[in-house]
Amino acid sequence: ERDTAARSGNPARHDAQWLDVPHAASADRLFVLAPLADIAPDLQPPGWGMTVALAMTRAVEREGADAVRAVADWVPAVSHWVDVGPLDVATTLSGMQGTDA
Repeated sequence: ERDTAARSGNPARHDAQWLDVPHAASADRLFVLAPLADIAPDLQPPGWGMTVALAMTRAVEREGADAVRAVADWVPAVSHWVDVGPLDVATTLSGMQGTDA
């Protein structure tokens, strides 16, 4: 249950307002899945019934590889962000070692 001060609308309301985490549509949203797959491809969020990598594979099949792209990549050697091109789905998915992608 969310704290009264954190509730939407009138903070004086006393009825409970619940926050669903992860969002119910997260498993279907490529813009959520692409960055999450970079950091936790084997994660299986509650209620998904699949890993992030598998959800991303399905989203790419539905939406196409051009549906999302990274806007920058951190380059430690130069200590700053560098603009990148479109999401290379084949490279991204092949980089997910040990996943069910």
